Amino acid sequence: MNFQKLVLQSFLGRASLFISLIFVNIIISRFLGAEEAGKVFYLTGILAVLVLTASFSLESAMGYFAANNSISKNKLAWFSIIYTVIITVLLWSIFHFFHPWKKPVFDEASLAFFSTIYVAGLILTNFFSGLFYSQKNFYSPNIILAVVNIILIILLIILWARGYNSFSVITAYFIFFFAQGIIIAAGFVAKYKSWNEMSLPVVLDY
Repeated sequence: MNFQKLVLQSFLGRASLFISLIFVNIIISRFLGAEEAGKVFYLTGILAVLVLTASFSLESAMGYFAANNSISKNKLAWFSIIYTVIITVLLWSIFHFFHPWKKPVFDEASLAFFSTIYVAGLILTNFFSGLFYSQKNFYSPNIILAVVNIILIILLIILWARGYNSFSVITAYFIFFFAQGIIIAAGFVAKYKSWNEMSLPVVLDY
């Protein structure tokens, strides 16, 4: 694939994702109002930092090793899934049993649920976007994320039109971040037939 086509794919994919994200944020702000939307964006801002900490920016390293084929992309895919499962269990345990929030913006049970699925979804999204990019596939991950965002926009409009309360809207918002991670991971596994190499990286792979 020539350089111009790669640039065009990257631009179209990123533009689609960026535009869909703008509409998601506009709808969330419009439907929830300043106070409730502020709580959501406050929480996601804190959790974004937690994502960086929990993932150790491993997507950069995995992208590097997958791009030069020093470690199989499929082994890295399974590592990404298992790592995310472990992090998800740890985070849920911490949020559910230790209640680290001094001034929670939602009730403790909802906060544990929202935080866990948001972080898990973003880690999966970051890991598998990096693996897609390592294969010079800049279009698929961004289009997948954009399509999920469009579905979320439609769902939010339906929920609001039918008079559902703000908590239903917020719940849908966080669940869809987790859904994005699951779908992009499934998309990678399906495209590159990762089930043919169900193993993890070991030291000898380096």
